[in-house]
Amino acid sequence: MADVSTSSVTGENNIDYKAMFQVLDNATFAVKNQMNELANRSSISIVQMFELQMRMNKLAQLSEMSANVLSSANQSINTMARGIK
Repeated sequence: MADVSTSSVTGENNIDYKAMFQVLDNATFAVKNQMNELANRSSISIVQMFELQMRMNKLAQLSEMSANVLSSANQSINTMARGIK
């Protein structure tokens, strides 16, 4: 997942957004691959449907997580900017 490192000397918090988006891209790629595989078959089993559902659920959670992290960072920046005015 996202690598969050904290420096005790400077007090800065760094979030590796590239890693977070890479995880999201990997989950999207996995879902697309499975959907393409299922589209090329003549029948789909219950197990395959549940696997796809689990991957879609994971993708939705990862997407929501990344949106929440970015929203939180944006709110923090706005709060700091208001304090500078």
